[in-house]
Amino acid sequence: MPLKKPMKIIVEPYNSDWEQDYARESTDILVALQSFAPLIQHIGSTSVRGLCAKPIIDCMLGLTTLEELNSIIPFMQSIGYSYVSKYEDVMPYRRYFVRYRSEVLPYIPEVDTETPNMWLAGYQPLVHVHSVVVDSEFWERHLAFRNYLRLHPNERDRYGNFKQNLALQEWASSLDYSSAKHDFIQDMEHVALNWYRTRKE
Repeated sequence: MPLKKPMKIIVEPYNSDWEQDYARESTDILVALQSFAPLIQHIGSTSVRGLCAKPIIDCMLGLTTLEELNSIIPFMQSIGYSYVSKYEDVMPYRRYFVRYRSEVLPYIPEVDTETPNMWLAGYQPLVHVHSVVVDSEFWERHLAFRNYLRLHPNERDRYGNFKQNLALQEWASSLDYSSAKHDFIQDMEHVALNWYRTRKE
């Protein structure tokens, strides 16, 4: 079996264009899904001014039920998103979509466990859409983390420095990079959730 090609994770300084990228993408999604009347939020590092990030826009889409999450799949595919089903064994409550830069590559409607590695095949992710039920644990946790970093610049910068140090290394996959961040993020999310819930009371 051939060895996986090591990859470098690109972490860029904050770019104000990310807000415009999110606005454009979210508008397209809301138009495509207007019959479902979903909520949508900009999450992840590109949603926090001043925070370095991988240049990939993360959107969180909120619907009412799991049935609605399943129903939006063909609508998202109709506007060029690939439905990434391969992680649903561990995250059955989420429907995940990715828009890839693929000008010279064929569109892949679904990325499942049988699909070859998209990165090795040359597909570059531009937008991630995490679709979940509104006010679920996933929804609350990601809003709490985003809002906490937006209002605590020292914690934002601590997280940014941590990511920049990880980006100096080489990784077998983006999942390995994400795993390396897990404990750090989990600790910060715990603090952020307590802060967020206190503010909601």
